[in-house]
Amino acid sequence: MTSSRTAARYGWPGRTQPRVTASSTFADAPQDAASAAFDGSTATAWVSAATDQHPVLTIRWHGVRTVRTITVVQPPGGRSLAQVYVTDPAGQVGGGFIGRTQKLTFGRPLRTDRLTLAFSSSQLPLQISEVEIPGVHPLHVRAGAAVRLRCGLGPTIRVDGRLVPTRATGTYADLLYARPLRFTACAAAPVRAGHNAVTEPAADPTGWDVQDVLVSPAGAGRAPATAAQPATAISWTDSSRVLRVDAGQRSYLAVAQNFNAGWQASIGGRVLAPVRLDGWEQGWLLPAGTRGLVTLTFLPDRPYRAALFGGLAALALLIGIAVAPRRRRPMAEPLAAPAPGTGPGGPGGPGTEPEGPGGPGSGPARVWPGGAGRPGTAVLICAGVLGLALGGRWLGGWPGAALLPAVTCLFAGARRRLAARGPAAAPGWRALCSEWLPLGLMLTAAIAGAIGYRLASHGDGGVLVTALWDAGPQLLCLAVVGRIVAELIPGRPRAAS
Repeated sequence: MTSSRTAARYGWPGRTQPRVTASSTFADAPQDAASAAFDGSTATAWVSAATDQHPVLTIRWHGVRTVRTITVVQPPGGRSLAQVYVTDPAGQVGGGFIGRTQKLTFGRPLRTDRLTLAFSSSQLPLQISEVEIPGVHPLHVRAGAAVRLRCGLGPTIRVDGRLVPTRATGTYADLLYARPLRFTACAAAPVRAGHNAVTEPAADPTGWDVQDVLVSPAGAGRAPATAAQPATAISWTDSSRVLRVDAGQRSYLAVAQNFNAGWQASIGGRVLAPVRLDGWEQGWLLPAGTRGLVTLTFLPDRPYRAALFGGLAALALLIGIAVAPRRRRPMAEPLAAPAPGTGPGGPGGPGTEPEGPGGPGSGPARVWPGGAGRPGTAVLICAGVLGLALGGRWLGGWPGAALLPAVTCLFAGARRRLAARGPAAAPGWRALCSEWLPLGLMLTAAIAGAIGYRLASHGDGGVLVTALWDAGPQLLCLAVVGRIVAELIPGRPRAAS
């Protein structure tokens, strides 16, 4: 693949070819270049940058011609109403709208060797497949003719850190339409026995994108190409695949997907060595004479499913415990009867305080709400909060680690407040304790996930879409889990003294 600059400079041979330039292109690739708007073919198109509000196309040719009309053609999928101003070196000569019509007629004939077309389009990026100027021949080339770029114009290659100049060969069609070309080193490159590193800079200034590199001894020529043999798919799922292969010689089993170390290939109980092909493709090395069924397994799928079903089982257990009938403690324990000899009529007379374990004057007995004063309760509370944080981290990452303990404490506090105040509790506390709240949260999560998935499937993205179909439903379901856990926390309201 070459850049549009390389294609524009070397793709149109001959000194009499027109010169076509543009204010911008959608991408630095030959298929979007300005020359595509004046190459005599409506199958190609110049595409301006999406941020170019007023794209400009300039066409210059050799020799002065008389121009009365021009035709501007847009591709079928990129037609939009656009205003165009046409100028020559002397100034503006005409204009009109394309989209409604294709032909623009000037009020007076022009004698010029160039035209500049300035567009104001209602839809960006602007796409122009062809500009036709009567009497002016467009760019032309024999697409099948061989092209050979001189030394230094090929891809930038480094062998063990040393720069190796290259040249590229192919056809003009390959150069103009971003098809693969072959490159060779201008001279022999020294390599050492064992490991050698062949690299391409991340940003190649020449505009090439290297796909394959073959290293062979000097004078050996290019190794004969062997046609790839398709493997037969016996079964194919997202996490397990079975393929039938027949490799008489040492080969690669390639799968057209991004390389992932989680995939494992095996045949007859023997694990195949994984390789990364062309820098991205998933592959495995097949020894010579490998015949039979190769099983591809995505290993992370097993613990993922185990964790998924384990979490569902734990959630079902929590729901079962929450809805199971249980004996409730009385709202308030009866006060103990006065001890003999105390109170009215006793030795101490009215108002005499009972003697506690500490003897006379030790004061009345204390009633601790919910057992908060029992030894070890603070340790249990801290352990519970830590367990909730770990569970939230497992279910929802770091946001879940903070959210699950927080909502659990909120719901538990609401239960205590409602039990203590009853109908006098604030509406917010009563809403948090409503049995319809978990159902509302789950319905909201389902609706948000459906909307987010719909937007994502149409190519929309951004923080909002991600929150709708990923983070939002997950956090809402964590709130439901927190409500269930809060229902399981034992406790009773403060007893009256």
